[in-house]
Amino acid sequence: MHYLRRWIQNPFIILVILAVLAVSAYINVLDGSFIWDDEVMVPGNGLIRSLDNVPAILTTSPFGGRLNASDFYRPFQTLSYAIDYSIWGLDPFGFHLTNLLLHALTALILFSLLRRLGYSLWVAGGVSAIFAVHPINTESVSYISGRGDVMYLLLCVSVFWLFTVTKLRRAWIIPVSLGIYWIALLTKENSVPLGVMLAGLIFFPVFGPLNRTQKISAGLLAASSVCYAGIRAYFLASEGNTVLSWIANAPLITRIKTIPYCLWTYFRLFVVPYPLHMEYHYVETSWFNPYFLIGLPVIASVGYFIWRYSPSRRQTVFWGIWIVVCLGPVLQFAPLAATVREHWATMAGIGFWIAVLSALDHREKYKLGIAIGLISCIAGYWSLTVVRNEDWRDPLRLYQHDAALEPKSFLLHNNVGVELFRKNDAMGAKKAFEASIENSPNQPFGYGTALNNLGAIYEGLGEFSKAEELYIKSIESSQYELAYCNLARVLMMRAEGPKAIKYVQQGLEHYPYNATLKLMMVGALFSTGHPDDAEREARTLLTMYPEYGNQVDDIRRQYEALQTK
Repeated sequence: MHYLRRWIQNPFIILVILAVLAVSAYINVLDGSFIWDDEVMVPGNGLIRSLDNVPAILTTSPFGGRLNASDFYRPFQTLSYAIDYSIWGLDPFGFHLTNLLLHALTALILFSLLRRLGYSLWVAGGVSAIFAVHPINTESVSYISGRGDVMYLLLCVSVFWLFTVTKLRRAWIIPVSLGIYWIALLTKENSVPLGVMLAGLIFFPVFGPLNRTQKISAGLLAASSVCYAGIRAYFLASEGNTVLSWIANAPLITRIKTIPYCLWTYFRLFVVPYPLHMEYHYVETSWFNPYFLIGLPVIASVGYFIWRYSPSRRQTVFWGIWIVVCLGPVLQFAPLAATVREHWATMAGIGFWIAVLSALDHREKYKLGIAIGLISCIAGYWSLTVVRNEDWRDPLRLYQHDAALEPKSFLLHNNVGVELFRKNDAMGAKKAFEASIENSPNQPFGYGTALNNLGAIYEGLGEFSKAEELYIKSIESSQYELAYCNLARVLMMRAEGPKAIKYVQQGLEHYPYNATLKLMMVGALFSTGHPDDAEREARTLLTMYPEYGNQVDDIRRQYEALQTK
């Protein structure tokens, strides 16, 4: 028994267990394909095809379009795809594997961080194990486009770990940690709270007094955090709200009324992450709602329990503030693309579980029961994650499952339609696209992507005027890249080549690296009698997308056949 106890308490054994938990929870998603945004951010983004494109990566959105104020700016996420491509090509297995390995590494560093902060093996191991298998991480790990979440968490935990190492008074750690933190900020904006929290330790040193090196490091990290947040806020304010969601369309007072729902939902997801779905579009209109009258008192009761039994109330306050600061940016003071998204809570969830397990750590009387409960909790979360990953392996199953749980999600209805269309169910796809448009808050237009997709259905039915109308509405609504292509194709069928070129040029102004638009430009230039210009565009296209060689050859042959008649 003594030998078994020593074995369990061996830090190396715990690290091995954490790695096994993380890998086993996500191994069933490794054979998944590119889905949803993956298709645009990876195979559809020519910039990742060469590391020589780094300068262009720094000036575009992750979707390959020109930057504007409301776009995500995550160049290091795109750069990580370029590195993956240099190793794996377009094999989605490699991209999934990278997500999984980064997530597992985060769990290991988190364990080391908590040990350095003075937490017991039980607390450090328990929190790290829960993080490794918790189902709210599935959208980050199982979804290739979730790479930004996986990366920023790894980078932020690493910065915190380096902050604890500065107790060794090694000045080189300051520029290293600052550099890593800026990479985190340019990977995902959710990194901003970390700098604020580390700066708080200067005035509230809950893990022991800070030395001069730590204070300088914390100050620089906080300055970086404030600087980045200020720049983002300035550009967003200069452009105004362009976010498309039900909560974004609500006035500020309504968004404030919805905060209790957000807090309760995140709390529930921490503890009972079931059922899972990618988007929550609830909007509250009354102050006296169940989330305010019941949910907040329940959260307060749990908070009191943690406070009452915590061995260090100062640390409990720190982790309570951590939760609030991490959730603050997603509580709808600034409108977002959904009311709640599960992966927005990951960083806050780390603080929640540290506080909970710390409060249970010294309850000797209930030690066996607590241990059994923790193991059961980890096993339950592991099972839910494995089951959820089966959804991620089948796009149609994923979208239909999530749309049934959140029928107001115009994105999910549209995605259902795309998958049905790919399965040759045009009428089923048509109904899904119509549901997407109907459930879009962007009325009278509707969701731009679904407008384009519905136009493709009508084009397939031979109703070209209706298709053209929908393509134009899609462009006016959201400047959707495929709408430019589809509209140009319809115009070329009507022998309106110059007009088609005009729309393709407009599209390329917004999406200069889009392969479909470039291919459409080649065809339009050939059809309007500009073969030299067409060949120049073809060379540009094939430099970035060599797999389009056969399609370019087909366009050339069609042009040559017309010339010989």
